[in-house]
Formats: sequence, C-alpha cells, structure tokens
Amino acid sequence: MRSKWMQKRARWFAVLAVVCLVPFLTVSGCGGGGGGALPGTGGGQKTAVVTGVVRDAVGKPVQGATVEAYDPAGKLLGTARSDADGEFKLTLPVGVAVMITASAAGYAIGYASLTPVEGYNSPITITLSSAPLTPPPPPTFPE
Repeated sequence: MRSKWMQKRARWFAVLAVVCLVPFLTVSGCGGGGGGALPGTGGGQKTAVVTGVVRDAVGKPVQGATVEAYDPAGKLLGTARSDADGEFKLTLPVGVAVMITASAAGYAIGYASLTPVEGYNSPITITLSSAPLTPPPPPTFPE
C-alpha cells in the first residue's frame, strides 16, 4: 500500500497536470485565436491574428479574393480566401514585416503592409481596382 504522503503527491500531480494541460489543449485544438507558434518554427515564434476586408473601388466587398502574406524574403507566410462580406483572417508571426496581397478575377492586385504585434491588430482594408481590359493582340496570318 502507498503511504498517505504518496497518495497526496499523486493526487497533487494529477491536479497539476489537468490545470496545466486542459487550457493548452483547448486553445490549441480550436485554433487558439492568436498568440501561438507557427508550425515548423519549433514553437519559438509568437503569432497574432490579423483580420481585414477586401473591397472594390466603390467599397463593395469582394468575395472569393485570394489573400496571401509574404515576409521580406518573399516566403509565403499564410493564405486565406475572403468570405461573402469580403472579410479574411490570417495567423502571422509577431514582429515580422509582412506584405499582404489580395487578388481576384477582373481586378488588379491590391497590397497592404504591416508588422503584426501581440494582442490586438487593427483590421486592414485592401482595395482592388478594376483591371484594365486590354484587347488581344491582332492575329497574324502566314504570307
């Protein structure tokens, strides 16, 4: 039989494990809402959630725009698709300058840049202008 001291110690360890692990598993299992680490970084890089909206030149939301975030070296850090309200959400590294692009059929590419911080990041707006329609080149005929 175990001594009372060993039973108390085992009970204390079980409580400590539950208190420490349950919040971690809950947050990491649901996406976390930011503040976690990027995959493949060994857990060292803090992240933040950046939200925004993609709009056309007259202010209407652009649904289905591809939103991509790149670091200064051109490495893709994240990608998202805008919803029916033009809204998107990206999880990006904290303290890294980021260039965000938005593209959709019939529009020129839109850009925004920011450096995410821990905590709250103001939503960004990316405006897409209509892509100029260029006529196809004239046909060439053999002589």
